[in-house]
Parts: sequence; C-alpha cells; structure tokens
Amino acid sequence: TSMQISKIIHASSSLASFPNNYVGYGVPNCIEILSQLNFPLLIKDGYDDKIFCKESAFMLEVQDGEAAIIFHKDTERNVVLQESLQPYLNRLVVLRKKRCKRSTVMLKNKTVEIIWI
Repeated sequence: TSMQISKIIHASSSLASFPNNYVGYGVPNCIEILSQLNFPLLIKDGYDDKIFCKESAFMLEVQDGEAAIIFHKDTERNVVLQESLQPYLNRLVVLRKKRCKRSTVMLKNKTVEIIWI
C-alpha cells in the first residue's frame, strides 16, 4: 500500500532516526528502498547513535577529511541553526548553541544525535 511505501522511504532516509523541520527525514536511500520492495532487507553501512552530553562541547572522531552537517534544534525536530563543520586532525568539535537542546550530526555513513543535558 502507499502507507507501507511511505514508511519504507522514511526508514531508509539519512535522518530517519532524527527528522527535523529543515529537511524532514533527509535523503532517501534508493538502493535500500528497492531492496526492501523486491529483495531481502539490506543492512545499512552506518549506524545511528544518541549521545547525552553535559558539557558545552562534544568531540567526535571522524574518518580522514570527513565533513559534517550539523542541525542545532530547540526541540526533538525543530531546527534553529544549521552549520557545516570541517574536521581538524580527524576530529569534529560540536559546540552547544544557545537555547538548543539537541544537535544532529550528519556524517557520510552515520548520524549522531547529541542531547545536551
């Protein structure tokens, strides 16, 4: 049905675990969608993490030269600021922004949700 296809599209998208008001569920993974419709389920290369951070900054190890898009949010989904970060010595430092409760870090094969506590 159309509802099942919609769920498959959402589940395959780059921000499936952490959708927001800027880009919704993110970019759908067409290979994964087609495999779910016609073949056994594909296993996703990356994985999603939730990290609880008490500090005002969080350092994330990344692959060589891997940049990130960061969505800073005041609620679970509402983005108030977007930025692009370049790593230095294979590390990204994500700074907590004023009034932001969460930051979603989009990398090539992984999405990390930082929950600022």
